Amino acid sequence: MKQESSQIRLFVPELPDTTDAMVSGGVYAMVADTPPARFPLLAATLEGNRLQRRPVTLLVATDPKTFLDRLSSVGFGGGSAALETGQLGVFQFQEDLNKNLFRFGMDAFTKELDFFGLPKNSLLVIDQADDLFSLHDLPQALNQADGLSHWARQSNTSVLLVFTRAAVVPSALAVLNGLMDYLSGIVRLGGHQAGLELTFEYWQSPGGTVAARVYHLNMLENGQYQIRQPDVIAGLALDGPDRVTEPASPADQNYLYLDPAVGQIGKQMSGRWQQCESVMGILRQAHGLGDISVLLTFERQTTLRELAESVHSLRLTLGKTAQIVVFERDASLRYQNEILLLRLGANLIVHRDVPSIRIPLMLESLAGQMFTREIEMQFDEALASVSASSQKGYLPKQLFISECNAIVERAELLNLPCTLVRAKAVGGKTPEEVLSNLRINRPGDITTHDGENCYLFFSGCPQASLEQAMLAVTNGNVMSLFTHVQYWVSREELRNALRNFGPVEHLAATLSAPKQAANGASLSVENPFAVEHVDAAPVVLRVVSPASKQNALLSASSVVSEPAVEQNRSALSFRPTASSTVSPLRRMVARRVTETQANSVE
Repeated sequence: MKQESSQIRLFVPELPDTTDAMVSGGVYAMVADTPPARFPLLAATLEGNRLQRRPVTLLVATDPKTFLDRLSSVGFGGGSAALETGQLGVFQFQEDLNKNLFRFGMDAFTKELDFFGLPKNSLLVIDQADDLFSLHDLPQALNQADGLSHWARQSNTSVLLVFTRAAVVPSALAVLNGLMDYLSGIVRLGGHQAGLELTFEYWQSPGGTVAARVYHLNMLENGQYQIRQPDVIAGLALDGPDRVTEPASPADQNYLYLDPAVGQIGKQMSGRWQQCESVMGILRQAHGLGDISVLLTFERQTTLRELAESVHSLRLTLGKTAQIVVFERDASLRYQNEILLLRLGANLIVHRDVPSIRIPLMLESLAGQMFTREIEMQFDEALASVSASSQKGYLPKQLFISECNAIVERAELLNLPCTLVRAKAVGGKTPEEVLSNLRINRPGDITTHDGENCYLFFSGCPQASLEQAMLAVTNGNVMSLFTHVQYWVSREELRNALRNFGPVEHLAATLSAPKQAANGASLSVENPFAVEHVDAAPVVLRVVSPASKQNALLSASSVVSEPAVEQNRSALSFRPTASSTVSPLRRMVARRVTETQANSVE
């Protein structure tokens, strides 16, 4: 069991830090190809965070007692104690959750999460999250994911979404993959001819970013999972660069590197370390070697094309069994550049602020890992999709529109995010004055104005990084420069907005309509990163009060008797129990409970 209490984790035994730890405020998705297989993993996650005294909230769609019983049978033994102390909160969705979300929007849902007092810096696990998103409608799902990820960052809460039906519906899985701009990671739990496996499509951890990582699982005596050591996988060729052999001991691992500073890591590790003079030297040295790890660096003077070509060439030549690691030195890769390197063949990108003492364990965790992603794209096209624009800073309106369109089209190949921001200058200042005070350093970040509003376009900026981007360009003075900040990140909205860029009233209607239709709210507020509620969902805002918390989208019938329920019933369709008072079980899952109630779980 990992003991680093400063990080939220999945707590799967033997799972490396880079795919076990979760960033605070991140939203992660787990797609369970085999739904019953999720219980041992969830039990390990809940039990591990409980032992670390980290608050956890569990949202379920089924009977909570049955759900907790299943978790208890596979290792979650502290449920009663956690409920008693308030460390665990359990809530149940209402049956008409989908209808309520469509009517009132994701913002109403997150409002109720705040109202029920979810602890800050905690973990929120949402089982059967298929019901939380409109997976038949990508624009709608994008807006829903936008609202949830915004709330997670603001509340500093890590969210684990567990999807149990998306895997068998191709269209739903495609929409889920389209939500990657709003997710910090996605992992699939499914069957394989050699047993169950965890496949990490993409995962952000405090230590770095990884992609295309596969771990095979063994089941322990207590019913939980453990990562098993790599072995021969049936169906793969036994010769050539992709052959799979028995895992080598750490002393047999070969580490090839270019930067002498990287070689200092070898003093803390076993294995054979050798410095090479070039990428071609690495390829020559790798000939005939078994287990290979190639360590590259990204520095201020490193060109992205050179690094990307190195990663791509090494992957194609060395095959899927080689490990390719990129270390950030005195500079950080932009988000879209990380995605490019991971798609072209990198196993791991180590962020520059990772303590050196953790790096040996991160490298050792790669042993035996296969790079499973197929490299189908043309290199030049992939590089062009992340290549920075030659423009930055202020542009005339028509040039601004043209440049934004070009960036959005190039970014489509890797599904890279872009963000358009509209804001008014604070009172007493003109748009020209405000824009002249911005500090724009990155190519592709451009601005313009229409005489009344300021417009900022951030290339390769995911929605999760928008707040940091705005603080950076304003020197931390967003509130002293802008008011009524609005932003749009989905590709469809961006294209529509740019296509209809014209008078202020026309553009305002074009931009805000999709958000209002999906969420019942606009993103125009004095606080640039908070959601302003409008009158589209007055019922939600009325019922979220101390006198009627049981009327929420969550089925939280914990503190009232039947007459009180009838008195406070609203359009949210709260369903009271058939008895004259609310049952002990439903009281248990809706609030912190006494020891007597906690014992009733078992």
